[in-house]
Amino acid sequence: GGCDQVLRPAQATLTVSAEALSVSIATNNEIKSGLNNLTYIKEYVVMVVDSAGLAKADAQIVPSVDLLGYRKGFYFFNGRLWEQRLTLLDTEHYRWTGNAWALDPSGQGFGICPNEDINRNGVREAGLVVAGATPPPLESRQEDLNWNNDLDPRKSFVAVKVLGTGKTDANGLAIVQLEYGESVASWIDFMLTVSASGVSGTEARARYSDTLPVQAFDITSEAIPPAFRISPFGTGTVCTDTL
Repeated sequence: GGCDQVLRPAQATLTVSAEALSVSIATNNEIKSGLNNLTYIKEYVVMVVDSAGLAKADAQIVPSVDLLGYRKGFYFFNGRLWEQRLTLLDTEHYRWTGNAWALDPSGQGFGICPNEDINRNGVREAGLVVAGATPPPLESRQEDLNWNNDLDPRKSFVAVKVLGTGKTDANGLAIVQLEYGESVASWIDFMLTVSASGVSGTEARARYSDTLPVQAFDITSEAIPPAFRISPFGTGTVCTDTL
């Protein structure tokens, strides 16, 4: 006769450790040309390591880009190259008080116009613009500081994506790119944010802020003015109009 199998309960210890990941963003001095030389492509390398500094492979990379603000001005040829002339007053710095825009006297450096989309939902939340009517005072303009019936700068000026699989390679590296029309280059400030999720579900984040860069050779020929020669936002001195 046969023997019955004796089943003994098996015990196993499952250890789940929350891995501490560190993320950094870096770049080089190169800019690529996009489709039909209509856009610039700026690439950034994302490096992910664990708490011991070991390269973290297969970490999911999630990028996002926020447009912080824009500038007004133009380029002129100075005899050697095209040079940027910023026209906003140095006092053009704004803050959101919670329900209205106000000039920020603590602002430093060159003037900059803030992103009008305060809650970043892509919807203009402001009063009706009536052609020919006097614009309302600053404190009543809500999400339309320059009162032109648009959100400035448009979110669609810049697109971000991860190249390849969307995950880090064996060296813990991934490439993220920003693509934007040449005519907006040098006029918009942005913040690139990258999150990396490990297999344990932990998440780390890194940020990189800059102004959308231009290709060096696009400012060298007097006979060929750059596409970004005049700011798409105007050449005026204040943020409260479209001049």
